[in-house]
Amino acid sequence: MREIRFRGKRIDNGKWVYGGYLLERDGQVYIARPWLNGSKPLEWLVDRKTVGEWTGLTDKNKVDVYGGDILARPYGEMGVCVWDERQAGYYLKMLNGEFEGRHLPLIAENVEHHEVIAGNVHDNPELLEGSHAD
Repeated sequence: MREIRFRGKRIDNGKWVYGGYLLERDGQVYIARPWLNGSKPLEWLVDRKTVGEWTGLTDKNKVDVYGGDILARPYGEMGVCVWDERQAGYYLKMLNGEFEGRHLPLIAENVEHHEVIAGNVHDNPELLEGSHAD
């Protein structure tokens, strides 16, 4: 079973935070880290739209891949890592190239050996320009 982790951008300063828990209280979303030595958990209020779950994969540079990341594939193709409810899995929604607009399965062998994170949809919206991404 893989470890469950999340990331999101803090409301107060716009910085990314990472943690193992996603909490919702009073309509607000928090990312938290577990208790350490009996202390209170660390938690941060985050922008709900920026929350992404770790896919369980790393790119070829050993960087964790989260939902919302934009992956660069060989030959200049790029795709956004998205969760597909119907298929219950992560896919690349292709932004350009032969498969533009299609969802391709996020295959560990491809991601870990051939693909790199080019950015994400929150920090690098310019990578989406000219595509048909939602």
